[in-house]
Amino acid sequence: MAREPLSWRKVTIEAGAIVASILLAFGIDAGWDARQERDTERAAIEVLRLEMRANRQILAETIRYNDEARASVVAYLRLSPQQITSMPRDSFPSSAMHVQLWAPFTFDPELGGTTAFINRGESASEAVRALGRAVVNWDRTFVDAGEESVVLWGASRAVLELLTPYIVDLVPQDELGPVLNVILQDYLPRMARIRADPRVIAAALAKLNLQGIYTNELRDLLDATDNILGLLDAMPNAAG
Repeated sequence: MAREPLSWRKVTIEAGAIVASILLAFGIDAGWDARQERDTERAAIEVLRLEMRANRQILAETIRYNDEARASVVAYLRLSPQQITSMPRDSFPSSAMHVQLWAPFTFDPELGGTTAFINRGESASEAVRALGRAVVNWDRTFVDAGEESVVLWGASRAVLELLTPYIVDLVPQDELGPVLNVILQDYLPRMARIRADPRVIAAALAKLNLQGIYTNELRDLLDATDNILGLLDAMPNAAG
């Protein structure tokens, strides 16, 4: 039986059709993967935006508290014990001086979105790559501030240990009445005695200096946060 001559044209067409179908399938898969990647990227960006806005507010409040507390403590340290006991109570720098002398206010941020963004893959978009570099810089600045906060809390505990004999009964227990009575009647004489204790003052000054360094680290972090928010706002289809 004679075999039909092989048609190379037919073979070429059929082979081309097979290759085209394979390439089409790969193209569909690649398009789907790219779409999923874009959706994941947009979600990561939006989480980062919400997190940075929240962190910015917390940062600003933390900086404000530390600035105000340091200003109050500086005003207190400029007074002599005699000036403190003779001044009107409403002229005293702060009714919470026994707290401001030792307790700093440190930054406790939201980090989930930031960490997820750092750990995600490299983007094809230059805008997102620039955002990624800014987030890495933010994270490094946050780590630096965190190291300063550890040192600051060590100095704060040293102040508190020296202050405790003076202020132990100012810590509210079950009833606030006795504490308020002490604050109203004996607060300035007590703060004058603290001011006359050189050990407390030396420790408070060391803590005050570290608190200033830490607050400046937070200002750098605030600048890094504003940089990220600016990049986010400049991105196409930025959410309001």
